[in-house]
Amino acid sequence: MYAEEIKFQDVSADHWAIDTIPWAVKEKIVDGYPDHTFKPENGVGQKEFIAMLIRAFNPADFNDKKAENEEWYSPYIDYAFSYRWYAIIPFPTSGSLNASLNSDLHLSRGQAAMITADATGKNYNHPDSIRYLLDNNISWQLFFRVQR
Repeated sequence: MYAEEIKFQDVSADHWAIDTIPWAVKEKIVDGYPDHTFKPENGVGQKEFIAMLIRAFNPADFNDKKAENEEWYSPYIDYAFSYRWYAIIPFPTSGSLNASLNSDLHLSRGQAAMITADATGKNYNHPDSIRYLLDNNISWQLFFRVQR
């Protein structure tokens, strides 16, 4: 369906997410990398996941404008912090002694579930977040690239 319209050189025609990836690109939830790849086997970091979550739900009060010297993820993280999504691990600033920690930390499915539950106003641990998402039919499609 969408696979013919949007192609990435590293997503084969028989890839398990061949329909999901182009759909998510069309819906502006995800995008590829500048080198025309998608890197479908890479894990998703919390910055990427939070951006996808916000893009998927497109909240009316979200503003994706960033200052000239800010990173791409700044508006997403600022939004998440403003709503106290407690599952988020704070990111050090580039000038701090721990600047190497500023890389995007990969999430487990449980961590992704916690962030998603937080986004709905719930503050649960891993197992309870997963149960909440399952009980409320919140799609696991959100986790198609999140590592175990």
